[in-house]
Amino acid sequence: MSTENVFIQIPTSSIEENRFNWTYDREPTAATTARSYVTSYLGSPGSWNFLGMTGTDEEGDVHGYLFSIYQTGDLIEQTFTLEDGLFMRFFKSHKVGNAYGRLFISPDSAELALRLDPTTGIALGDYKALFRSEPEARLAPSGTFKLNLYGYESLQKESSEEIYKLHAELLWK
Repeated sequence: MSTENVFIQIPTSSIEENRFNWTYDREPTAATTARSYVTSYLGSPGSWNFLGMTGTDEEGDVHGYLFSIYQTGDLIEQTFTLEDGLFMRFFKSHKVGNAYGRLFISPDSAELALRLDPTTGIALGDYKALFRSEPEARLAPSGTFKLNLYGYESLQKESSEEIYKLHAELLWK
């Protein structure tokens, strides 16, 4: 058995400060939940995470996107792809009776043009993706976001299991 120390920044910004939008075939959607947060494992680089979604699990109508890139302390003005470290997932909820779950789908290709300034706390992104084999993810979403980065207070977790729980809590809200 092994133990890892994991740090997550505490969410402090609200939806009024954040925008996350996407379009499917000229059908614009604005996220009702938009967040950015940092995850990090001791001994590994941290990750900036950008999340936008609509709906609630209770209604079974969640749809959203999650992007992650490795964290640096510097200003980032770069375009990321899956080949150079971008992590992206489409997700949606399913409800059966009183139970609900999430389906996560990886894109065939994705690109994120990001301007992230840790000193101002603002992340601006333009993205597009292609999902060839999953009609639930829609074929070719594109969108933008403007997110305020969460405060720099860190919360120490004792194991990788705890990070997955907190990450899941943020995704399930």
